[in-house]
Amino acid sequence: MLSEQAITSTGLFNTRAVAKLHHKCRTQPVSGFRDNAAFVGILSTQLWLKNFSSRATADVPNLAAAAGGRA
Repeated sequence: MLSEQAITSTGLFNTRAVAKLHHKCRTQPVSGFRDNAAFVGILSTQLWLKNFSSRATADVPNLAAAAGGRA
């Protein structure tokens, strides 16, 4: 769900930012509300796309790239 390939294939999130957040959540015992909310939002979106969208890995425009990597 949070692999570089999975994040890139949906095109919704900045791959580097997700990797950094994932690493931070795995290595630091306490994270703030903002990090938790971002992590849950990313994970929920990835799970939703995998389970309910036939376009999970195909024909999805890369919105992160279109936004200049700020998504």
